[in-house]
Amino acid sequence: MTETKKYLWTILIIHWLVWGFISFDRMIPVFIAPHIISEFQLTNVQFGWLMSVLSITFAFAGLFGGYLSDRLGRAKVVFPSILIFSIITTLTGLTRSFGQLLGLRALLGVGEGAYNSSGISHLSEVWPEKKRGFALGFHQTGFPIIGLFLGGAFAGYVALHWGWRYVFIVSGIAGLVLAMIYKLVVQESTVYLQNKPKEASDSSHKISWGSLRNLFSNRDWTMNLVIVSLTIIAYWSITTFLSVYLIDSKGFSMEIASLVAGITGITGCLGQLFAAWWSDRIGRKKSYLILTIGAIISTTILMMGNSHTTVIIGLLILGYCIFGPFSLGVAVVPTDMVSKTLFGTSVGFTVLISEVFGMVGPVLGGYLNDRFGHTAALWLAIAAYAVATICVFFLRETAPALRDKFKTKEKELSSVTG
Repeated sequence: MTETKKYLWTILIIHWLVWGFISFDRMIPVFIAPHIISEFQLTNVQFGWLMSVLSITFAFAGLFGGYLSDRLGRAKVVFPSILIFSIITTLTGLTRSFGQLLGLRALLGVGEGAYNSSGISHLSEVWPEKKRGFALGFHQTGFPIIGLFLGGAFAGYVALHWGWRYVFIVSGIAGLVLAMIYKLVVQESTVYLQNKPKEASDSSHKISWGSLRNLFSNRDWTMNLVIVSLTIIAYWSITTFLSVYLIDSKGFSMEIASLVAGITGITGCLGQLFAAWWSDRIGRKKSYLILTIGAIISTTILMMGNSHTTVIIGLLILGYCIFGPFSLGVAVVPTDMVSKTLFGTSVGFTVLISEVFGMVGPVLGGYLNDRFGHTAALWLAIAAYAVATICVFFLRETAPALRDKFKTKEKELSSVTG
């Protein structure tokens, strides 16, 4: 039993590190934005495309990677995906033009997206069902902790002492080492081996188009998709230009701005852990409203703050509110209203569509910043959160315990009035 627990935690930590490196590689341009913009003489729109092109390839690679992991095995997809994004990250440090940088960012999304669906599937199968929620929640904290908090400090330090290119190179080499560790330690899950398709013609792991029609015809599933898409647009609109905003508008130095931008990872970790857990008790709608309204308030504090202390307070609140919707809208709500056989399809298409919409944040935010200044992208985020808040009111409660309780009261009322 002890050995089993040790293996479970080993697998979880390795996947946590992989997800953390994915998020850091994805966020590196944000932390060193002034260096890249100056080196290649980029407009804000061009810089926005560096973030958006990855979202597009990430989204489609996630769907395809999940399908391949169903057919070939989780580990057989995860290992090469780590190799791909680590090699691409290393090569990014050698780029000499905007075109090269854009192309490599697109390829980076292929490796990272393929891991996203297959890695989550692997963890879901290895960990016991009763503890699966904890494992997946812990896994997701790799994004804010490694990708933002630790990553921001690391990127600022390395860029200051050795140059911005070495941020990519060091991260890529570390990812290659992690890929070798994964290959040596991680085994295919027993659940997958027991249920894997026996022949290529086996249709048990194929996507059912009838099931997809059922998903999109479900009003609450579609409304949640709209909400999470809006929150992702807002997230990328804020984070893509955050370092530049802190430098140009709030007077932070280039290195300190990377560190300050990364502090959203501290409370972002709490947002991902507790937003979904809290929604089991107060409901998905109330939890969503706390997050979207909180994001509007904290973004306003960030913009209106006249001191560094006020700005940091705004960022701490913002971290919780911008990360909370990810666990709530991508993982929890999509599985509230479908059978277990559709969990993967429901989550997969939520990630696909919301990531595609997520590209709007960096591109449109960059365009608005070029036209109206560095606060424009933040106003775009506030507008997106405001519309998301309105949409939440049209979402019916999907938390199983509260939904069943409401149905019971309806029946009791009907029996009395009848």
